[in-house]
Amino acid sequence: MFKFSDYLGDTAPSPIFLPEVGTFFNQDKQLAHELIDRLIGYGVECLKGEILHSADLALDIEFETAYYDKSSKTYKKENYRQLIERKIMSFEQYENLFSYPREKGIQLVFSVYDLDGADFAISIGAKALKVASSNLVHQPLIEYLAQKGIPTIIDTGKAHFFEIARAVEWYRNAGGKDLLLEHSPLAPPAPASEQYLSMLPILRDTFHCPVGLSDHYDGNDMLLASVPLGAAILEKGVILPSMQGEQDSAHAMLIDEVPQVMHQIQVLYEACHRGMRPPPSATHAARMGLVAKQILQEGDVISLDTATFAWPALGIPVELWSQVVGKRVGKKIAARQPITLGCLD
Repeated sequence: MFKFSDYLGDTAPSPIFLPEVGTFFNQDKQLAHELIDRLIGYGVECLKGEILHSADLALDIEFETAYYDKSSKTYKKENYRQLIERKIMSFEQYENLFSYPREKGIQLVFSVYDLDGADFAISIGAKALKVASSNLVHQPLIEYLAQKGIPTIIDTGKAHFFEIARAVEWYRNAGGKDLLLEHSPLAPPAPASEQYLSMLPILRDTFHCPVGLSDHYDGNDMLLASVPLGAAILEKGVILPSMQGEQDSAHAMLIDEVPQVMHQIQVLYEACHRGMRPPPSATHAARMGLVAKQILQEGDVISLDTATFAWPALGIPVELWSQVVGKRVGKKIAARQPITLGCLD
């Protein structure tokens, strides 16, 4: 599934729906297990989390971050270090949490933020690792994942295009072979006009690699619209109702929406991925044929004055008009009767 090179070309398999459980559960392992268990029950084939194992990933200073609360339509502010502190878990806790889906055959993907987190994620069977949008500039991390040989997702976020190109160059120069670039539009309250899904084919064609969407839209419209645009990965946060109002929950889907979205993704893929349809095996039954406008006598000339057209094409098909116009009738034809080639001289 996570051999990204398979997703280039007309034979690309169905896109990967990648439900992001992240850290919405805030160290509440019971909530995390409930979320994961329900996703498995819905038939998902993979899960995405993030490895936040140390509060030292953030400086212990007065620095605030803000995230949108959809219910109040306001931004919540929180000290960044304190936000991380209420989300981190030990490697042992992560291993215990994700051992269950791994035993169920679920493939795991993780966002990693440092080299130790990357090593740990690989050790518990991660099939792919993601460089979050904020780390698009993290050369050591990008090169490390390339050297590990693991399929890698780089989230392009709000980066300049030259920064995206530079990150791809770092990855490939370090020996990375299996790369997917994610388009990551603005989060709520950003409208549809600021989603720029047109970036998907631009990224694919510029960097010759498969692309995906890290969906930050309020609703599932952008996720579904990305299918016919060639997205190989469709990543979307998934939450339980009790997790609303948490960081990043404004653009997450509720768990109950998952089955319908999975169905819609598959239907859209089946409708869009095959290119030009094959030629029909039979002529359309409702095509028209030539019919006598009135009684035609021997010697009358076929023209728009003497012939008309009607369904079905029991006589001369209408597409042969240029071959028969001007020809003479060889025997009498009753009004409103099909004109056949045998009736003409």
